[in-house]
Amino acid sequence: QLATVAGPEDPFAGDKRGVPLESPSAEEIEDYAVYLGMDPHADHALLYIAEWALTAPLPEGWTEHNDASGNEFYYNAMTG
Repeated sequence: QLATVAGPEDPFAGDKRGVPLESPSAEEIEDYAVYLGMDPHADHALLYIAEWALTAPLPEGWTEHNDASGNEFYYNAMTG
């Protein structure tokens, strides 16, 4: 069963969507690099990967939301 795309039936319609409005700080990039399993010092030349991951737009059909505890999750209206 397929859900409809962002409309009155979509339980997540109106929530936060898209990419960040500003670039992540160096600290945020390093923290995300660690989350990805990188060593920010040894992998310094690869930190652009963490930055790209933080700033990449969501694929078409995906939206970003927060649950009641503030945890981020992603939803695709076509796949549920």
